[in-house]
Amino acid sequence: MSTNTRTRKRTPKKPRPTAWKGPQLTLVDLRRPLPARRTRAVGSATPAQLAEGHAALAAAWCRLLIPALAWHALPGTGAAARIGDTLLVHHGGHTYSFTAWTPCPMGAHHAQPVTSPATLHTARLAAADCTTPHTGPDAAEALTRGVQPPPAPEPPAVTNLAQAFRHDAERTQELNVADLRAAAADTEQPKEHPVD
Repeated sequence: MSTNTRTRKRTPKKPRPTAWKGPQLTLVDLRRPLPARRTRAVGSATPAQLAEGHAALAAAWCRLLIPALAWHALPGTGAAARIGDTLLVHHGGHTYSFTAWTPCPMGAHHAQPVTSPATLHTARLAAADCTTPHTGPDAAEALTRGVQPPPAPEPPAVTNLAQAFRHDAERTQELNVADLRAAAADTEQPKEHPVD
């Protein structure tokens, strides 16, 4: 007779589910404090950095596609960026106007005010179509005529509520209380009650 020595494989029993014990908060190891973050810029910005930042923001506002790192500070308060052969100059501060210095075929640079991509394109076309020879001592003045930095914006008449109610000696006049009472007495008359 043959003996059957076949063994049966048994699967281990699954553990019974236990009751929920709450969230397991092991995402951050709180035994050690987190390292402090280092910042790149420490302190306030320099005037050159502010000029570059104002120029980059003004260019973005005017929809001029100039990278922020293309701006370089100029002596004073302005900044400049080179786009191909055109030098774009921002006059500084919170203004949205630029001056495009574009070379012409006659060897000079034309200055045109720029406030949008369309005016920048027009300035480039005008310089490319130039056929006037630029010679003589007044050539630079003739090219830059009419291109001035924009005037500083006028301060608003009233900046806060305290200034709105400020008393100035020139704008006020003395009030006579007796005249006011007399005027009020003349205008007061009894009114009839409306009948329904």
